[in-house]
Amino acid sequence: MDRKDYYRQYNAKRKEKMAEYDQARKETRKIRERIYRAKNPDRYQSYQKTNYDKNKEKWTPVSTEMTMLKGSKTRAIRKNLPHSITIEDIVIPEYCPIFTEIKLCRNNTRTHFDSPTLDRIRPELGYVKGNIAVISHQANSIKSFGTAEQHRRIADWIEKQ
Repeated sequence: MDRKDYYRQYNAKRKEKMAEYDQARKETRKIRERIYRAKNPDRYQSYQKTNYDKNKEKWTPVSTEMTMLKGSKTRAIRKNLPHSITIEDIVIPEYCPIFTEIKLCRNNTRTHFDSPTLDRIRPELGYVKGNIAVISHQANSIKSFGTAEQHRRIADWIEKQ
């Protein structure tokens, strides 16, 4: 066994041990926190309140349009695409333009089939005005993994654009 193989095995064993150690630390910390909360409910509650007041700005909900804009900027940088849209360019309709039976829900904390998503009509053009549309998450994901009928509906919608 040469030196590289030895260190690979050593690091693999060490990585497993560190993962077990970290898991045990997390569990004991959770237990300690539960015990502290049970013994000191008033102190814990006041701590929570002051912490919330200090960081209120960070926790205020951001608009769906702003979230979409920030995500599009990140993806444009990662994929090396042009990005020239503003928050005014993102208009969320009441219903999905492709699947008109789906009402877009702005209040989802997680992505669901009825969540509004920003779509590049022609992906190679990037996030520029006239090349974006807000459609449901279901329609956007079907563009990647859909049936023939679903793709026909998407194609019909794209042709209308």
